[in-house]
Amino acid sequence: SQELFAFKWENPKTGRKTQLTWTVLPQGFKNSPTIFGHQLSMELEDWRKQEPRGEILQYVDDILIVAKTRDDCIQLTVSLL
Repeated sequence: SQELFAFKWENPKTGRKTQLTWTVLPQGFKNSPTIFGHQLSMELEDWRKQEPRGEILQYVDDILIVAKTRDDCIQLTVSLL
């Protein structure tokens, strides 16, 4: 997708033209939340397998960690960070 958002920039001093690409998701692109949410879900998959005592709910870039006790929730939060 980097090629899709490539753009050209001309240096005003030298007149040299360069093609640049984004290394982050561009703000305002309608599919950015979907792409980010999918990637985050894939990244959280290993954590979900390693931590059976809690549950994680994800909506786009929001994460809710649920556990039976407050201490478990704190430990799970720290392990995720």
